[in-house]
Amino acid sequence: MAFMDNKGSNKGYNRNDAIYAEIKIQRNTLNQFIKYLLTDNERFIKEAEIRNLSNLLDEIDVESVYEVGEVSLRNKFYFLKELVKIKYDGSIKDTGAIAEHLESVFKHKMSDNDLSENLYIMFNYEEDKKNNEGMRNSEIDSLNEFVRSRIQYIALYKAIDNIEGMNLDLK
Repeated sequence: MAFMDNKGSNKGYNRNDAIYAEIKIQRNTLNQFIKYLLTDNERFIKEAEIRNLSNLLDEIDVESVYEVGEVSLRNKFYFLKELVKIKYDGSIKDTGAIAEHLESVFKHKMSDNDLSENLYIMFNYEEDKKNNEGMRNSEIDSLNEFVRSRIQYIALYKAIDNIEGMNLDLK
């Protein structure tokens, strides 16, 4: 099954326990999404795309998907989630101001190495953009498709879990 409750068993998506998708996003993809959110391409990255990414991240239970030894991936996930919130809100536009905000949020919540790595990705990407080496439209399209396909996967398994739940209720 694709969904787990907060006790580690699958009892259907709409049961009383909180249930999350078991989707693990790899380090490289998380890094790409950080760059994606710093890309100024409203033609390919619309508000709906950012909302979809936010919805996808909300469906994932980070603590159960990333194992104990994957703390830096967990931290990167939370960093990305906060960056999505900033981009969706739209209140902070400047990368430097975004970095300051993220640093203040995560200063004592993650290791200095993890925070530095994430901020480095942001500032390195800003330099890439200045040198006209930002994300290509095809890369942005791939990330948009990644999010859409995972959201469809979640919707499909929610429907399956609902049907299985109805069948259990009928027995």
